[in-house]
Amino acid sequence: MKKITRKELDDVVAQIVKQREKIEPYVSKYQQEIAPKIKEYAEKAVAEYQEYAEKAVTEYREKAAPKILQHKKVMTTLFYMYTNTTVYKSSKQRLNWQAVVGRVKR
Repeated sequence: MKKITRKELDDVVAQIVKQREKIEPYVSKYQQEIAPKIKEYAEKAVAEYQEYAEKAVTEYREKAAPKILQHKKVMTTLFYMYTNTTVYKSSKQRLNWQAVVGRVKR
């Protein structure tokens, strides 16, 4: 490793200080003007998103949920009606009988 002399270290520090002096006005302008605007826009966007999400949830609860529930009830009723028919019961018994005898077709 190269040893750094005190003069080289002072030069590097002076260079950093000069660069900081050049950047400082931009940083203060950002902190005073731009950062509050960004924060305001972000808060506004979050509020709009929450409003949109609440609207979507309310609309779903009002319109889609009852239809889905009704469809589920209809399908459940149809399933139970089918399972109570003799066709379903006889085919189920026939399959069980074939499995017992060992004649299941593959």
